[in-house]
Amino acid sequence: MKGYPIQEEIDVIFNEFTKAAGLDGVKIRDDAKRILGLVKDTNLTEDDVLNATEGEIATIFQSLRANRFFKYTDAWGVGLGRIMELIGVEPNATSFEKWSKNLRWIFAPRLVQTWDEFCADQLRMQGVESMQKQLLIREKKRAAARLEKKASEFDDKKKALIEINKLIEERRNELIEEQKVLKKKYEPDEYERILLAENK
Repeated sequence: MKGYPIQEEIDVIFNEFTKAAGLDGVKIRDDAKRILGLVKDTNLTEDDVLNATEGEIATIFQSLRANRFFKYTDAWGVGLGRIMELIGVEPNATSFEKWSKNLRWIFAPRLVQTWDEFCADQLRMQGVESMQKQLLIREKKRAAARLEKKASEFDDKKKALIEINKLIEERRNELIEEQKVLKKKYEPDEYERILLAENK
């Protein structure tokens, strides 16, 4: 969901999507961060990872090699590609062929297809994100032009500045209240903490 305009809602939307699919969004993210963190915090080579006999990643790979009925998913393939990137291996047809032979029950053509589609989606998302930024810049320019026009209508420049600051403060308060509503609905514990902080 990179590029989604309301950052505070990304986790909420992701969690609801995964919940609808019968999954735990929080656990998915925690597992991904933990596994990728294990790779980042080590200086393992490609052969070290593929031939490891201890550790969480080794356990995952060993269980895969022992399960000829392993159910492959695109998300799993993307995760494998990210691990390869983090240890300095470029995900491509040659490297996927090597990894698939080592892991036995996943196949290089499917990995290549998954990774190519993932990369294409990332490029499309970058285009969408760029377009969103351009739209935001245009809107900010229009808003600035409106404020400038409104300011020019006041005889007293000081009065114009006071009015603009008032509008900004009103919008700020509206955003704070909107965030409180979201917190109260989706994160009641965090909402209570905010209330306690305000009352001190």
